[in-house]
Amino acid sequence: MTEEREDRRARADKLVTDGRCDEAIILFEELLAEQPHDESLLMSLAWALRDCGELSKSKKYFETLLERELSRDVFSGFAYDELVRLLRDEGDHAGVIDLCERTVARYPGDPDLFRTLGEECLKAGTAGRAVEVFSILAEGDPGDAVLRLALALALVAAGRCDEAEAAYRTALSLEPSEIAPMASRWGDACEERGLLERAVEGYREALRACPTEPIYCCRLGDVLVKQDRTEEACDCYEQAVRLDPAGALQYWNRLARSLGAAGRWREAAHFFSRALERDPNNPLILKALAEALLHIDR
Repeated sequence: MTEEREDRRARADKLVTDGRCDEAIILFEELLAEQPHDESLLMSLAWALRDCGELSKSKKYFETLLERELSRDVFSGFAYDELVRLLRDEGDHAGVIDLCERTVARYPGDPDLFRTLGEECLKAGTAGRAVEVFSILAEGDPGDAVLRLALALALVAAGRCDEAEAAYRTALSLEPSEIAPMASRWGDACEERGLLERAVEGYREALRACPTEPIYCCRLGDVLVKQDRTEEACDCYEQAVRLDPAGALQYWNRLARSLGAAGRWREAAHFFSRALERDPNNPLILKALAEALLHIDR
């Protein structure tokens, strides 16, 4: 790069730092026209376009960089990482999956690429492919509890509950010190798919492993409300308040909203009232209480 080009490049970088991305883009485009194979320029231009909100153009340049990355024996992944981030920000799970499939096909031995693919398949609802991916990963590293749990969650999403339970139990046995968070994630996945009894057992396991965590009490209570086991649910929330008295307002509010969602408006009004004892002028809870009382009167 000539001295004059170096000065223009430095000026473009400074414009980005100063938040003047529109001007920087013009300079980067001029420089890139003169040096089309300079990947650092391509990356800088793509970043500047991203910062200006020109996401479509930004992705075009990152795609160009990705094609170059995929042509090499050693995968650097810089453009890949940026594209994953952009697509995720847009909620484009299908786009991330397509990107991951292309990259995995080129580098089939990279576990991080496979893991990203599996995670996006779960988010996109393509549970069968997620099971395939996490099965490969778990077989490749049978002692990894995180991978075994991911396989369990994929199997739950695919409706293969008995296999999921077995994978989940294996995950717990591999990492006994992480039972609470793993059990909570299992409970979340089961609740999301309407497997309420399995969810209850997951949250109970989380509480047995970590009896001082109030959020596990709340999650268990929410599922018990869905099962119309209101008294048990209230006991769970009472336990959460005993563990964390400072959080009483948020716990009573959460319980009241769970009860309202289940159509238990009288109980919901009671717990909105208890929340108001902690903050009598809270406008959101006052509004929620009024709505609960209206439902009772109908």
